[in-house]
Amino acid sequence: MGHGLWSAICLWLFARFVAAQEFPTPETWKYEYPEQQYWKNIVDAQCGSTYQSPIDIPKKLTYVDHANLTRLAAGVGERLGPFAWSLAAQTVNVTLHPGPLTWDVRLVNPEAVVVQIGGLDYKLESISFKTPSEHTVEGGHNAMEIQMRHVATTLFGGEQKVLMVSISLRLAANVGNSFLTPIWSTMPVDGKGAPSVFIANPYSELAPPDRSYVRYTGSTTTPPCERAEWIVFMEPGYLGIQQLQQFRSSISGYQPSRLAPANSTLPTGVSESWDSRWGRNNRLAQDLGFREVQMVQMMNVDANAVPKLTAVAGMAGNSSWEQLNIYWIIAITLLVLACIICGVWLLRAQLFHEEEYPYPAGMYDPSGFTGMHGRELHQKGCCEVSDSEEEMVFQPHAPYPGPWQMPAPSYLHPFPEQYMYAPPGRSGFGKQDQIYIA
Repeated sequence: MGHGLWSAICLWLFARFVAAQEFPTPETWKYEYPEQQYWKNIVDAQCGSTYQSPIDIPKKLTYVDHANLTRLAAGVGERLGPFAWSLAAQTVNVTLHPGPLTWDVRLVNPEAVVVQIGGLDYKLESISFKTPSEHTVEGGHNAMEIQMRHVATTLFGGEQKVLMVSISLRLAANVGNSFLTPIWSTMPVDGKGAPSVFIANPYSELAPPDRSYVRYTGSTTTPPCERAEWIVFMEPGYLGIQQLQQFRSSISGYQPSRLAPANSTLPTGVSESWDSRWGRNNRLAQDLGFREVQMVQMMNVDANAVPKLTAVAGMAGNSSWEQLNIYWIIAITLLVLACIICGVWLLRAQLFHEEEYPYPAGMYDPSGFTGMHGRELHQKGCCEVSDSEEEMVFQPHAPYPGPWQMPAPSYLHPFPEQYMYAPPGRSGFGKQDQIYIA
């Protein structure tokens, strides 16, 4: 009897465990990859509908529009194609909410930042963070994806529409993202409270210089998976390694964890600076199906523009010169000095060649004597030329080219490009991946 009772209890517990996995609730769903397939079973959620996000963006797109970035009015906003955003507010007040799934940054006044697309005005409600990036290009991730949730209400029926805007960040050494600095420095480490802080307008400080983006219809990437329109900026910004570690260690500190377990395998496209000790909060890419992905390419990009950074680890400021690695600066300086010294030495040897070296044997010296000592005797009056010799036309004779006259080879290497400290683009986003294909 006791044995039968014990078996019944075990079977009941196992059934409850299986049911908890296959039928999660809005409070118990997890990022664990095998369990994401069961999000569709969450009551009152839309995670099993056809149009789901994120997606893997193909490099070859059928629909590509070209447009110039234009200003709506002085300091009011900008537009690229059908998408426009407000720049009237330089800073916005937000409250910070840490948690076991992500950090949530909520605007106190959502009307401070408004974007427009499809004839609707969307207000920015909140900002959240995913590591690694949820949207990929040919399977390649970036280290972090920042997702900004906007909402609008239709004129007829009062239906709420959701617009998600995504910006990805790539890992870089010795730098930090200046937009994230006030959030990272104020976020409570104990996970309690909701402190308030002012941050910059994300469309002026976080959006990349190249505002090219792709647009498609999908959903939010966490339950209840609401229907949403997506704008995904294609040029990534930069994220400091310390900033990434601070975020990932924070959300991994909650127990029991609802993140995807730590995995020693690096996400495709992310550099080796990725720490495999902590979990991940990204949803896997969903089937694109028959959906259309439209790209709007910015044509008037400033070739000298770079994502804004905050230099750390001994460097200060945001100028392009200060963003170069200090070792490259020293190396370039030494090479330039060496070049100047070699140039001066070669010039001196050329100017004083006739004084320093005698004519080679067998060569005609018009002075009658060879070398510097012959010139001195000639200048002192020795051995004046005869009358017949005065009529002779002087024919200079080039001396035999010695080793000092041969062209010196150049050993200077090409100057390095800016941001050599940043890990090279791998398979993530950016022009270096030839993603812009008309």
